[in-house]
Amino acid sequence: MNVAIMLRWVWRILRDKGGLWLQLIQAKYLRGEPLLACSRMGGSQFWRSIQRIKEEIRLGISFSIGNGNGAKFWLDPWLGTEPIRVSYPGLFLICADLSALVFSTLRDGQWQVRSRCTFGQVESDDWKRLRAALP
Repeated sequence: MNVAIMLRWVWRILRDKGGLWLQLIQAKYLRGEPLLACSRMGGSQFWRSIQRIKEEIRLGISFSIGNGNGAKFWLDPWLGTEPIRVSYPGLFLICADLSALVFSTLRDGQWQVRSRCTFGQVESDDWKRLRAALP
């Protein structure tokens, strides 16, 4: 499908503007998740087309965090103009949950990001800089 046409459909889904077709998408694929946080790949050609252009959508979108349940900590540009994975690639490479939501990384008022290995000096310094930048 044409990317411009798909972007219009994505915009409608993100803005929650639709009728029966949107209710179907929400029930069948989203199941309570925000579009950009949903990772279901199977389904109709329409749905697979939407999933294929999500990374491009992420590059041109900004987020209002709210409760943090709709933005991915590493992948969405919720802290400034670029995703954290771009600003802190070393931390991103060793993180245990690439698709963690902002909501799930803030526990009891503390930012907690799981990693697959122990931090070295570079990662420790990056983590200190990132923590200082986090709200």
